[in-house]
Amino acid sequence: MRYFNSLLIRLMRPRLQVRSAAFLFGALGLIVSLSGCDSAPGAGDLIPNPPTLSDFSFTPLEFEHTGSGDTAQIPLQIGVTVANPAGGGLTVDYFVRRQFNDALVAQGTLSGAAGGGRYVGGETVSVPRGDIGMYVITVTVVDDRGNVGNIVTGLLRFASENLGPPVITEIDGPAEFTPPGQLRLIAVVADPDGLGNIASVVVTTPTGDPFAMFDDGLSLGDEVAGDGRYTATFDVPSATPGDQTFTFVATDNFGAESEEVSFTVTILP
Repeated sequence: MRYFNSLLIRLMRPRLQVRSAAFLFGALGLIVSLSGCDSAPGAGDLIPNPPTLSDFSFTPLEFEHTGSGDTAQIPLQIGVTVANPAGGGLTVDYFVRRQFNDALVAQGTLSGAAGGGRYVGGETVSVPRGDIGMYVITVTVVDDRGNVGNIVTGLLRFASENLGPPVITEIDGPAEFTPPGQLRLIAVVADPDGLGNIASVVVTTPTGDPFAMFDDGLSLGDEVAGDGRYTATFDVPSATPGDQTFTFVATDNFGAESEEVSFTVTILP
């Protein structure tokens, strides 16, 4: 616990590191993972060899959204070669996710109508213009006996033109506070590229310590995920009466920062 000019204050849980807004826009390499399967020697194996994927490819490897439209339309096309030593039917599916995010952006099934073991397909994938970064494309295979094959993956880089930095439109917090108790501060943030473009919101305490704020509906007292209201809640066991000033800054995925906004809380005896 530390004093903010004699204000004793700490986060409700251990300090979290401020999230970096930097993205890797270096050389893009197609990442493909292939796994083999060994079968036991001898005739009449009870479990046949599973299907395998190889020669995985997709286009585009990079896509840049231009113009002022809120949503990018990425014409994704995927191809992969499938070997099926056991014979029978196959299901070859693809999945698209934003890197480090479990939520699906798109999913579908590839067709083997082209013949020669080649499965192809795809769709136009809609992505909010502010959700720039890397997207993981995954292809899986399973035969009609339920045997699961290997997985192949690749990375697609999505970029767009930044329409401007985020803006902190309001600070929601008490003008006066009497300890002991919990001090909750909320920064209301907007972005011309959409809320998905906001990489981080940071509150700096009167002692100069930065803390990450959250809009996930879970952390530090935040109530609703994705509503643009970034929250931090502090436990204040005791404090010396007087004014304490907090400052707030939002950063987007492009690295652009909002103007700094200050908010003063008067500590009452």
